[in-house]
Amino acid sequence: VERVGLPLAVFETKREHTFKDKVTVDGGLMDNIKKYAQICGVVAYVNKSQIYVCPLTHGEHDTFNLTPDTGLLSANEFEEETKAEDYTDTIKGLEIEMLLQHKVKTGSIINISSKNIKGDYRVREGKHTYDGDTFKTTVKGISYSCIKK
Repeated sequence: VERVGLPLAVFETKREHTFKDKVTVDGGLMDNIKKYAQICGVVAYVNKSQIYVCPLTHGEHDTFNLTPDTGLLSANEFEEETKAEDYTDTIKGLEIEMLLQHKVKTGSIINISSKNIKGDYRVREGKHTYDGDTFKTTVKGISYSCIKK
């Protein structure tokens, strides 16, 4: 993490892992940091020129209220299974599409209130896009009630 050259905001793991054999790290630095963070049960990302390696709950506590009237375009459930070394994690949440909200970032909390969905979701990843017609923000959010602990 120090080799990236950015200040470390948070470093906290959920689980410890000791490799049985020697490990050689090849490829992009951030890609490898994310890979090894996943083994330790946490996320790794850069926000405001600082590196976070921690549970998603350690993100900033900025909250965005999202309804169909305030820009919610769609929200669809997803489930992903990730495998890292001896660990398998199942991640459930929502893929949320909204009109551009440039302040939404990894770790943000999105409070959704719609006809079919109500709840708080932590942003795990996302992107801001423009297709020549519409500015949008698309994120994957994890149910905040599942990760608060």
